[in-house]
Amino acid sequence: MFLSRLILDPRQGAVRRDLGDCRQMHRTVMSGFPQAEDPARARVSFQVLYRLDVLASAGETHVLVQSKISPDWSTLPEGYLLGPDADRENPACRPLEPLWGRIRAGSVLRFRLRANPTRKIEDRGRGCGRRVQLLREEEQYEWLARKAEPGGFEMPGPGAVRVVSDRTTGGRSAELVFGSVLFEGHLRVLDADKFREALRCGIGPGKAFGHGLLSVSPVGASADEGPPPPAEVP
Repeated sequence: MFLSRLILDPRQGAVRRDLGDCRQMHRTVMSGFPQAEDPARARVSFQVLYRLDVLASAGETHVLVQSKISPDWSTLPEGYLLGPDADRENPACRPLEPLWGRIRAGSVLRFRLRANPTRKIEDRGRGCGRRVQLLREEEQYEWLARKAEPGGFEMPGPGAVRVVSDRTTGGRSAELVFGSVLFEGHLRVLDADKFREALRCGIGPGKAFGHGLLSVSPVGASADEGPPPPAEVP
């Protein structure tokens, strides 16, 4: 597995377009990967997850992309990324498997997750269930706590997790709107193998549109800094 960090240049029209349309962002992210035999399943084939992070303290917008293979970001539109500087690469890409191998049961880590908390209700008109957004913070936290158990981790309690609700939209389309929730805080690893699988597969629905990527960092890192560069993931 690989983790890429892209630092966007918000002055560029293509960046502003993608920030306002999760479908366009999905297309741009997937442009870094080869053509799949089944284009409709390309994201699943390459195990691609991504998340948009707006880092207020740095005044920067990052996209983290996790994938089964190393992407080719030379496909991005010209000027899409800020130029690299002496202290950091842009784009940056590092392998994750050696770093994930350091995770042990009992490890306490900071985490960040943008997710789409929902529940399924019966829809008699359609003859099947449909997903509805969870809007109350208590429900959103309980949703994540339920996902934690099969994911091999636990959270110390609601006070250890910051929950910020937002929306992710498909541009002008009123039919594609996600209840996007940013979770940040601390977790404790209970089962290292299950936890690595949760890292690999992501958490919750909406993965094609910037949800589900769970990233972790050392407890001492500042929350405003966001996830560390890929090489520093514990």
